[in-house]
Order: sequence, then structure tokens, then C-alpha cells
Amino acid sequence: MVAQSVIEVAQELDYLVRARYPVIAVQTYEEDRVDNVVKGIAFSRQKVFYTWNCNLGLVRKDADGSLHTVEDKGLTQPQGILSYIDKSDEDAIFVLEDFQVFMGKLPKIDRQIKDLVKSLQITKKTVVM
Repeated sequence: MVAQSVIEVAQELDYLVRARYPVIAVQTYEEDRVDNVVKGIAFSRQKVFYTWNCNLGLVRKDADGSLHTVEDKGLTQPQGILSYIDKSDEDAIFVLEDFQVFMGKLPKIDRQIKDLVKSLQITKKTVVM
């Protein structure tokens, strides 16, 4: 595997977001670095930026650095966040941390992801896993 520089990764991710890829998979140990790159892309494209994990739920991160937890107990569950993304009217990028642990284990989540990919194709939302 060829190691890519942060700039190359940022350019590739920006291209994928601009091309409206509905779901982008990123494999890395450097969550914070990817988070910062994707956040920069979101703000440069005037998109809302969210991160999610099953512990904290959904958190909106603003350009000024402020954090806003979306208050909904169902958003700590994988089905809840996928439904939220599908129903959201915002132009947004959602980073789903550690979501791969739910994939391939629960058929309902696998189906929900497939359905979400179809519905996101006509929106300006992107999911990064």
C-alpha cells in the first residue's frame, strides 16, 4: 500500500464530496486528522459538519470550534443515526466513527445502509465511515 500525504488525502476526499459520492470509507488510525480534513472540506463547501459515535451520539461542530450535541437518545444507536441522516434536509457531511463494527452483523443495518446510499444520491449529504 502506498502511503499518501495529508494533502493528497484531503484532495481525494474533496473530489469525492464534490462528485457527490454518498458514502466514503476511510481506513485510518488517525481519526482526529481525518476529522479535521473532512471538517475543512465541509466548511469550504458550506456544509454542516457532524460526527457520530455510539458513545456520544451526534455532535455538530461549527467553524468557530463550538460543539452542539443533538439531543435524542435514539441517536446513540446505529439505526437511529442512519434514519436521522436519511430524514435530514441539511447539506451536511456526517462522519460515523467505528461504524464498521455494526456492518455485516445486523441485517437490518446492512439494509438501512443500502437504502441510505440510494436516497443520498439525490442530495448534498455525504457519509464518511
